[in-house]
Amino acid sequence: MENILKELISFRRSVEPGIAYGIKMVEAAKDFLKVRDLKKANLYVIAETSRCLPDAIEFLTGCTVGNGRLLIKDYSKMAASFIDLNTKRAVRVTVIPEFQRKDIAHSRRSVSLRQQRKFGNIMTHHARHALEILKIPAKELLRVHKIKLTEPVPTMRPPTKIVFCEKCGESIREEKARVQDGEILCLVCAGEEKPYFKPKYL
Repeated sequence: MENILKELISFRRSVEPGIAYGIKMVEAAKDFLKVRDLKKANLYVIAETSRCLPDAIEFLTGCTVGNGRLLIKDYSKMAASFIDLNTKRAVRVTVIPEFQRKDIAHSRRSVSLRQQRKFGNIMTHHARHALEILKIPAKELLRVHKIKLTEPVPTMRPPTKIVFCEKCGESIREEKARVQDGEILCLVCAGEEKPYFKPKYL
């Protein structure tokens, strides 16, 4: 698991205890679902936080937001549900609260890889803690519960029709378009979303 941690740190360019939790959670789900190769399995994953955990899930399972196999419900919980779409088995994995309480005493600052040359030099507070987490037996660290989903899981994304906003001219997926006064508009031009930027023309 230490090699996995090393590769994951290189992937995300920082080290935090949360990614170690993620590694352990993915491995626990793999064992419960009896999956041999995570990246070849027909999985769907729901992560309950947007921090750290999704990176571990994407890296280890191949389930990503972009391919539609990872859904993030940001409850700010270190928890995730793993669904085997072939067997319909589903499991929710959470970190035992006592271990998360201990983390409160640890600094939340991440360690940038730009300040380090090799993984061996990152034996900082966070990295040492992450390695300690990997050594903890799953049964002492995690709660694993079989679950039944209350909403359907999309097995694949349907073909998407592209339309163009008649105000800004930019392309959007048809299901995200709005029609106002006979015009097709994007969410921003329709006033449903606030723009996150101001144009600065060069």
